[in-house]
Amino acid sequence: MMDWKKFVNRFDTAHKRGQGYPAPANLPPHHYNHKTILEIVDSYFDTCYYKVYMDGQLLGGTDKKGGFRNDKANCRNDPDKCVTMGYGHGFFLIPEGRHTIQVEWAEGPLRSNGGFVYTHNEGYYRVHRTCDC
Repeated sequence: MMDWKKFVNRFDTAHKRGQGYPAPANLPPHHYNHKTILEIVDSYFDTCYYKVYMDGQLLGGTDKKGGFRNDKANCRNDPDKCVTMGYGHGFFLIPEGRHTIQVEWAEGPLRSNGGFVYTHNEGYYRVHRTCDC
């Protein structure tokens, strides 16, 4: 298993702040000679439902079991704490080979309970090796 790595969804000219969600995050090329499991977790005020795409095809989304609670203290620098606190989280099976992976902020509030419009969103990912058990 690799360590957690941060990804960021940012607004750009095609995805304007205040007019919808930021651009999908492009993860580094995924190239393994065995099946892997990609793990994703939200880490920014529990505001996100992510959709995960592999080679342009939707794999699925993170869970929404806790709803969106953008009044919670964030766990920005501790993804394991985000998982424990019930932030949006999911696992995705990736076949062996070279793949492009995108993570899209697809649902959730775009502003805090205090009215602040978010400038971006952050999450973490890591890759697990599957076993042939």
